[in-house]
Amino acid sequence: MKIGFLKLKRMVLAGVALLTSFSANAFPINFSAIGEKYPDVTIPFSLAKKGVVFTADLDAGVKTYTYTFYLDFSIKDDEQELQRIATLLGAKDPDDGATTNDSNGQFVYFRTGVDIPLRLTISRVDTTGEMLVYDKSFQRLWSLGGNNSSASKAIDFVKLDPAHYKVRLETLAAVSELADVPIDFRIGLPGKH
Repeated sequence: MKIGFLKLKRMVLAGVALLTSFSANAFPINFSAIGEKYPDVTIPFSLAKKGVVFTADLDAGVKTYTYTFYLDFSIKDDEQELQRIATLLGAKDPDDGATTNDSNGQFVYFRTGVDIPLRLTISRVDTTGEMLVYDKSFQRLWSLGGNNSSASKAIDFVKLDPAHYKVRLETLAAVSELADVPIDFRIGLPGKH
């Protein structure tokens, strides 16, 4: 069966018109998530002084997500500095004797590095004002790993509903050993930034 060019053109145009007349709800794909931008907040941070407060605004997308709040430590391209910071952050090789099994035989990683006393608060902001939704103080942070140019320590993982938030991170004590290290306070979604 041979179809002429004009007939084929009309069939294609009719098909396109039919497809575009469907609503987006007729498709099983969530098109609203395709263009969603994921927050990735980065603020220069310092552990040189006690009582310094760093604030950030966070617009938490269109879905509920668990956000990672962490510190990212920059490391100079110097083997001695790398070893010094890795030791301070507790980020050395896990086979160096920093692990053990507890009384139940469970694997325990006990090297945490120096204490980094911080207080993280998160307030939801809307037309009625601010409402505190999270307030916690920390001494020890979890290692998120690193490489030859940076290492990361998690402050916490916090589940937030879609809304506008004001995030506040306060140093509860100076950490003189890390005062000269360039640090960023970061907020992001695992695998999305």
